[in-house]
Amino acid sequence: MILLDTPVVIGALSPSPDSHLIDWLNSHPIETLFISASSLSALITVVVNTSSASSKDAEDTTYSRIVSMFESRIIPLDLAATKKLHTFTRTLTDRNIAVPNLTLQNASIAASRDYQLASLDTKPLSFLDVELIDLGTTNLMESA
Repeated sequence: MILLDTPVVIGALSPSPDSHLIDWLNSHPIETLFISASSLSALITVVVNTSSASSKDAEDTTYSRIVSMFESRIIPLDLAATKKLHTFTRTLTDRNIAVPNLTLQNASIAASRDYQLASLDTKPLSFLDVELIDLGTTNLMESA
């Protein structure tokens, strides 16, 4: 099972997504791809902040599209994940490594469920106990 980090989902939903990213996503059965509720929240914020005031219908359509795509594969930040989040935060703080909180939450969720985390930038996460899939543009074709 693969949890998609927020930038991966945003990249796939962009008006002109990277074709290699789309190919990678299409090479995996949809039932193996998950997103977090935290990512869904961030995606809603991105859609609202980049839409014009008159495009509420577009916002609702985007939200409905994401929810229908993932249906029962939207994972919450639960107690097991928050325990991992605490451990991961301590590890990165001790190494003086900054990671966006949303990515850290997603890594924690993935690790707590023994899922892989597909991310565009895995380097700062390499010190954590989570299986990573590096979808940085140079690695997309290698991980397909």
